[in-house]
Amino acid sequence: MISSSVLEYNQDLNRIRKVEIKKELEKYNNLLNETIKDYENNIISSEDFEYFKKKYLYEINKLNIEYEGIDSSNLNKNSLDWIKDFGDDKKIAKVTRDVITEFINNIYVDENKNIEIDFKFKEQYKDALKYLKSKEKMV
Repeated sequence: MISSSVLEYNQDLNRIRKVEIKKELEKYNNLLNETIKDYENNIISSEDFEYFKKKYLYEINKLNIEYEGIDSSNLNKNSLDWIKDFGDDKKIAKVTRDVITEFINNIYVDENKNIEIDFKFKEQYKDALKYLKSKEKMV
């Protein structure tokens, strides 16, 4: 069973990291603006300007990608309720659209009506099964 305290802890960590990313983005945007001003005032050369501009834009893009990754990889507490239910009952009572969109990449049906499901998070699922099996052995 996934405890709500673990979920809340992970959500807190993600919120903290997002705040840190926002601060870093502000810092690099300020550095970029200062570099532009320095170039416009002929304080730095065009080569230095291009070097710093590329460096700061690279960092800004990297941070934006990380920020978006936090949002896209975050499953909110409500979307994880089915996992808690699954852990308690060892089954999913109802497959909802949320379960499908969160955990399935594709469903393939061939001409013989054989079904193949391409799941997201295959490795995480295997790790969770290993963990649950190790917990069962301890009991």
